[in-house]
Amino acid sequence: RLGSGNCSPEHFTPAVDADRNRCLKSILQGRLISRVGLPDDIGGVVASLLSPDNRWINAQRIEASGGMFL
Repeated sequence: RLGSGNCSPEHFTPAVDADRNRCLKSILQGRLISRVGLPDDIGGVVASLLSPDNRWINAQRIEASGGMFL
């Protein structure tokens, strides 16, 4: 309950979900890959960067955004 009246977090949930979904759709429209990144997507990038093949890469900004920023 929030405060002393009949107000609980469940009353706000639909509005929060609607705003979140609208925001997410807006963000995904500008991307080459139209889905949200998953832990496995980022894990693959991290694993690749930790590979000995990348020992000469340093002080770089590596973007893993699914094509959002090109």
